[in-house]
Amino acid sequence: MDTVTITEESLALEELLAIVDGARVELAGDARTAIAASRAVVDRALAGNEAVYGMTTQVGHGKDTRLSEEEIRAEQMFLVMSHSGGVGPPLPVRGSAWHVPRWDG
Repeated sequence: MDTVTITEESLALEELLAIVDGARVELAGDARTAIAASRAVVDRALAGNEAVYGMTTQVGHGKDTRLSEEEIRAEQMFLVMSHSGGVGPPLPVRGSAWHVPRWDG
C-alpha cells in the first residue's frame, strides 16, 4: 500500500501499519471538510468575546485569566510544547505510531 487516505471513517489495521511503514498519507475531501468546519468553530470563538477554556484563557489555576489577542498565540505554543512529552532518544517508527489514531475518525 503506497498511499493511505484519511477519511471520516476509521482506519483499518492494515492502513495503520502501512502508515507506520512509511506509506504516504493524504486527506480525502470529507476529512478536509471536517477540518475546515472545526477551524470555523475555533475562528468564531476567537472572534467573540466569550472566554473559552484553554483557547482564550489560561488552563488549570489560570482558567479565569482571560488572554489578550497577543497572548493567545504564545499560550497555544506553550501548551503544545509543555505537553509534548519529548524526553529521551527518538522512538523507532513503529514505536511512534501512537499518534496515528488521533487522526482517525
